[in-house]
Amino acid sequence: MFNGALCRWVFCAAFIGTGLQAGTVVVGQPPLNGTGNCDPFGCPALFGLGTYQQVYASTAFPSPLTIATVSFYDTQVHSVGTQALGTFTLSFAYTSKAPGMLDLTNPSNNITSGSQTFYAGMLPNLATGNGTPSLIVSGTPFAYNPANGNLLLTVVVSTPVDQPTLLYLDQAAATNLTTNAYFGVVKSGPVSGGNDIGGLVTGFASSSLLIAGPASLATGTVGMAYGPVSFTATGGTGGYSWSATGLPNGLTVNASGVLSGTPAAGSQANYNPQFTVTDSNNDTASVSLPLLVNPAALQITGPASLPAGAVGVAYGPVTFGAAGGAGGYSWSATGLPNGLSLSVGGVLSGAPAAVSQGSYNPQFTLTDSSHTTLSVTLPLPINASLQITGPVLLPFGFVGTAYSSVTFAAAGGTGGDLWSATGLPNGLLLSTGGVLSGNPAPRSLGIYLPHFTVTDSSGSQSDVIRVLVVIPKL
Repeated sequence: MFNGALCRWVFCAAFIGTGLQAGTVVVGQPPLNGTGNCDPFGCPALFGLGTYQQVYASTAFPSPLTIATVSFYDTQVHSVGTQALGTFTLSFAYTSKAPGMLDLTNPSNNITSGSQTFYAGMLPNLATGNGTPSLIVSGTPFAYNPANGNLLLTVVVSTPVDQPTLLYLDQAAATNLTTNAYFGVVKSGPVSGGNDIGGLVTGFASSSLLIAGPASLATGTVGMAYGPVSFTATGGTGGYSWSATGLPNGLTVNASGVLSGTPAAGSQANYNPQFTVTDSNNDTASVSLPLLVNPAALQITGPASLPAGAVGVAYGPVTFGAAGGAGGYSWSATGLPNGLSLSVGGVLSGAPAAVSQGSYNPQFTLTDSSHTTLSVTLPLPINASLQITGPVLLPFGFVGTAYSSVTFAAAGGTGGDLWSATGLPNGLLLSTGGVLSGNPAPRSLGIYLPHFTVTDSSGSQSDVIRVLVVIPKL
């Protein structure tokens, strides 16, 4: 029968390959009653030929367990040798039924939730150790949490063959026909049966704790949100908790295994962080994944627009700004008007050449030390040189009479014109907006040659002299 030495042989040899002790729970030890339920074997006609169910009490499991391997101890095959022929489907589910209380009329009535096929196909050969054959079946992991209910095992046998292939579990020592359970296929088809003393001695083992993903990490960029990237694990005893070392500043992994954050300024480099998962049994698994963090994306920070220029007038200087990238910036430009140039340091200056007035759309290109480039196109209007366009003549003025307002006009230049004048008769003045007005004062009779000046936003000026005659009031 089963003993502790057998458990150690079956599981320790099979699951320590990674250096991580896999969680193992063994349930049942005939002829004790209460850990399982073999009652259906007495009623194969009601339960369906070749169908077997057993309940494992949740109290037999000290903590949640991801079941990856099931071992049935004290196992024999009748008339065939070490392998039972036929197709076997093993499934797990949660059940609210207590041991000994299964519904014997319909197997589906015993399933409460979470039904999952664990294994389907031919069963493996029996394994022997300490003189006792055992059937060891590995399948799709089933995450069992005893807090959610008792564990229900369902075995369905199908695909008959032309020879007896009964599989006996928990074989009694006195005879090879008295057993806690048997199922298999014979000439007549699938069969199952057994007695109602206790349940099968069954070992449940988790697979070794492994980190399932991700297999690699995407490249990060300084100043840009990273991920989130979710780490996953399999095996072990569940209840996973995650941690990491060697991450760049600004990135963290939370206890649920989510890597996120924003790489901090200056954190561009190659990293090889280690990610560790710990299960509820305090077993751990770790993986190191390369993580490249690039500098912040190359950016042109200014200017957002360019001021207008004027023919013959010194332009700027206008300094272009950059950020991010690998540093070591250099600048170039195409499509500039004649007379303007951009230095490698990003300074736009010069004086638009004669007849270069017009609308331009030069392209400015930034290159960093890694030869990454970024370009921007900015409209650049170049106006003709500043000129006073009117008036050509000034009306007469009359002493003591309001002077007919005259508005001066200019064209070209960079705009933002301001006007001034010298040599006006007393009583007249020119506003900064270019409006000449007032009342010629007494004794202001005469012929004048006032000087009118317009100044644009770049400081360029244009001057004109006009004749202004003041006569007596008519």
